[in-house]
Amino acid sequence: MYRKIVLSLFLLVSSILGQTRSSGSDNVNLLAGSAGGYSVTVGGAFVVNGTFTALPFERVDQFITRLFNQYKVQALNNLSDPGSIEMVSQKLESFSRRNILLKRNNGEEIVLDLDKFHLTGDFKNNPFLKNDDVLIFSRLDIEKDFVSVDGAVNNPVKFPFIEGDRLSDALLFARGISKVYENVTKAEIMRSNYYGTKDESIVVDVNSDIPLKRADRIRILANETGRKDYKVLVIGEVFRPGYISITKDNTTVKDIISKAGGFKPSASLINSELIRGVNTYEMLKKSMLNKNNVEVETLMMERMSYLTEDDTSTFKIDDQLRLIRGNGLVDFTKLATDTTQSNFRVKDGDVIIVPQEEELVYIYGQISSPGYLAFEKGKDVNYYIQKAGGLGELAKDVDEISVIKARTRRWVPVTDKNLEIEPGDYIWVPKKIPRTFAWYFDRYMTRVGAVASIVGSIVTVILLARQAK
Repeated sequence: MYRKIVLSLFLLVSSILGQTRSSGSDNVNLLAGSAGGYSVTVGGAFVVNGTFTALPFERVDQFITRLFNQYKVQALNNLSDPGSIEMVSQKLESFSRRNILLKRNNGEEIVLDLDKFHLTGDFKNNPFLKNDDVLIFSRLDIEKDFVSVDGAVNNPVKFPFIEGDRLSDALLFARGISKVYENVTKAEIMRSNYYGTKDESIVVDVNSDIPLKRADRIRILANETGRKDYKVLVIGEVFRPGYISITKDNTTVKDIISKAGGFKPSASLINSELIRGVNTYEMLKKSMLNKNNVEVETLMMERMSYLTEDDTSTFKIDDQLRLIRGNGLVDFTKLATDTTQSNFRVKDGDVIIVPQEEELVYIYGQISSPGYLAFEKGKDVNYYIQKAGGLGELAKDVDEISVIKARTRRWVPVTDKNLEIEPGDYIWVPKKIPRTFAWYFDRYMTRVGAVASIVGSIVTVILLARQAK
């Protein structure tokens, strides 16, 4: 007798904790039967049909969960491909936990809703099983037999519809009206005709517990709240870098710099920038992971070049840069004097980068010793060429050298009378392209061939026209 009681308690605890293994299912049924288990039949659209043994004091939800887990382990046991496992798992889960018919041997019939039980804890929808109970599962068709709820709710949801569902049931499945919104009083129900060709809009009070129909789409109406986590990221040479909270659209650049503690003496205002765009954070992440982001830097260098390029290529460069970084037009050198700049309004997700002032100029290309050189105010290109060891053998003439401005990446020819080299600028010395006979032959014969082809076509048309006459 003592052993029988211990065995019954062990089986009950195992079922509640869901620790029963599929490999031991036959033993479970055998032991449950010897301990006074019940015979329960499962039919309809469940993952497995048949007659099984329910453990003593087992409720419907426990019994169904145990059967499902055993069958799922068996079904997935021989699969190794992750895609197949995911697909089979989703397929197994697609059974309705609503509208389950419980038939008892005394003729009593009870409609159960396990989804409601999980939301409310009402055991009316999850009774104890009895001997010779029959559970019949209804078919799940979430694409046609549904109700959806969104809007000012805690959990926008699409759930299986059953006859008798009301607006209160929809709000239950949506976890109620969200406390984020105020003055929520109305719900809109979009109801289609049978063919789905026409919608009727029904606006009701959220407390009017009206009956629903199949395929109703409910939206709980509320004005969108503006209370969100708006913020701007400031990095670089400020005293208090980091995320700074802002209002939706009334915070200025001046406000942000003030909250960031102001610029450090080492800040380079001329190279500071405000970056805006949907890919801002992704761009920053890549930039932080890869300091030498050659692809982005190359695009920036070529963007405003006067090199001979097809219009399409130029547009491609500009467009890619537009997607990668959207720069706000803020001149940080004028924040103290120009209200247009200081009152520029930042937006959620903006990033302000304040680099360190570097008193350097970078010279590269056809130069003996490319690299960084100390900036000297008032010095011209010739000064930096000499400091870098002079021009290389294949360098073009000095007049063809370009200075690429640090902040704008604008290409300025050295012949520009207004050119002033500043810290952070780049000096690029282009290379002479050797012109061999083969190069000239290929270049000009291709053009001659194209012209000859066109002339030949014209002559052919003229001859055909004369023959036709």
